[in-house]
Amino acid sequence: MTELEDATRKILNGTSTVSDKIRALDRAGLPRAEIARMLGKRYQHVRNVLEADKLAARPGVAETAATYSPGLSPMCRLVVGPRGAFTLPDEVMAALGLGVGDVLIGELEGGRLVLTDGVTAARRARERLRALLPPGPSMADELIADRRREAANEDRG
Repeated sequence: MTELEDATRKILNGTSTVSDKIRALDRAGLPRAEIARMLGKRYQHVRNVLEADKLAARPGVAETAATYSPGLSPMCRLVVGPRGAFTLPDEVMAALGLGVGDVLIGELEGGRLVLTDGVTAARRARERLRALLPPGPSMADELIADRRREAANEDRG
């Protein structure tokens, strides 16, 4: 096996979708016709993937797309589409235990948007609110105790 074949095999094994493979082989410097031949795809398919990436990189032009490379890094590429929509790759959904209809909460931290699942976000919100409460007995516990005393008094009387 030549060095080029070995490098190509590593690139292909580190990607999950055909589009990711096309991008990776293009970054490695292979011509589009060779990429199409290697992947058993039409030249037009390879061209469409690479040209769409160029369009998405231009300001004001975007399409919905996402790529995730589990073997390469813990990042995924998300392209913002119409009305701010983007799609999480299936691998990311699985890694986070998310399903269709699950809720994510977005929080701006400096120049980053951090997405958190709904359960974790609710737990963090409770912790933040708990820190704001004055020390001492819980007002809810006091209210419940008052209602129970009143109910007991009504039962006796």
